[in-house]
Amino acid sequence: MKLRELKTKKILFKYGPSENPDKYTIDVLKYYKENVYDRICNRDYPIEDTEISYASCFSPVPYSETDRATMPPEYLCMGSLSVAFQAPSRSISPFAFVDFWHTTAKRPHHNTYVYWRKPDDSTKDCYSKDIDGHDEIPLEEDIVVSLTIADEKVFQDTIPGKKKED
Repeated sequence: MKLRELKTKKILFKYGPSENPDKYTIDVLKYYKENVYDRICNRDYPIEDTEISYASCFSPVPYSETDRATMPPEYLCMGSLSVAFQAPSRSISPFAFVDFWHTTAKRPHHNTYVYWRKPDDSTKDCYSKDIDGHDEIPLEEDIVVSLTIADEKVFQDTIPGKKKED
């Protein structure tokens, strides 16, 4: 789907605890526009020609308990939700909402980030924790994550919290 096909130019990651799943919003299209299209692509094509797609990769357990990745035990990845922006040149810049369990903080919490990749495949300085709710959701709580494109919620899933051991 191309951006020009969207009735409303809106691509949003929404997330929050189960009782308030839309508490925090990340404007993914704004991130793409500011961090890739305006700075790197230099607006060398109409932004409306950008194609978008999305994919999720969440896990009911931390990645370190699967064969997908090794991670330090105090900082465990629970997966991601990504939107890929593809330029007419076919270069792709995915933007991902990623949740980590930060288990050794004074107040254990979900650590949420936005990561992206530049069209040349580099990832230097391609992350932000400067997002609402970055370290505000207690680790024991489940998080609901959704993706809204235009005015339609196209994806929703729940990232489990770390349950207290009996």
